[in-house]
Amino acid sequence: MIVSPSLGLLYIKPRKVAGSSVELALSPLLAPGDMATPVNGQEEAARDVAPGVRIGRISGRGPLKLRDHSPLRRAVVVLGSGILDFHIVTTERNPWDRAVSQFFWSTRGTDMKNRPFAAQKRAFADYVRRWGPVTWLDRVYGRKRQRSLSSIDMYTLRGKVMADRVLFYETLSDDLAALGRHLGRQASLPDLRAKSGIRPAGGPAWPEFYTPELRDFVGEICAREIATFGYAFDPDTRPHFTPQR
Repeated sequence: MIVSPSLGLLYIKPRKVAGSSVELALSPLLAPGDMATPVNGQEEAARDVAPGVRIGRISGRGPLKLRDHSPLRRAVVVLGSGILDFHIVTTERNPWDRAVSQFFWSTRGTDMKNRPFAAQKRAFADYVRRWGPVTWLDRVYGRKRQRSLSSIDMYTLRGKVMADRVLFYETLSDDLAALGRHLGRQASLPDLRAKSGIRPAGGPAWPEFYTPELRDFVGEICAREIATFGYAFDPDTRPHFTPQR
């Protein structure tokens, strides 16, 4: 998460959407007094940030603090409703692709990426059915056991998408450049792509992990993202977004 009074910017960071890379791209734009939550060690060491920018959990009113993947509703509680006047930015990704990425990230401490594809596919189906359904923990805390397949509750309030801008994983470089122009600055992806190398290099494309039944299952879980951004079960889908506020 990034809270930048100097830019009037709030960045909400869902999981497995290149959010850490976005934070590294935006960090050089921050000024003293701006705040950002930490990224992983190697990426944090590569962060280019001005002295006086505060890196850590973000505090405000009361004892609660904001973590890297805290949802917008928690930011309102911690920072007050005035945060809704900021330019709210988030990131999204094709939900079917994101689910495969989430699976490999969640099993990164095992030998999963080296197993035969048939075994990976079976394990992925088990993973999706176990962790896919959305619970109240997702909506309130934004972390759900760290494995939620749907991320739309991260940046909604009372069912309404509150983001002013969505950076799409599929067009991230162009979308970051457009955000930079909006801010009157330059923004580009860092040379270091955060959290890369988790999925097998040269492995099957994400559609191959799905049966028709599993495709429909993820489609139901992520129906709001799919409807809001025009995603389809197709790697060539180009999403779009029209702000709702």
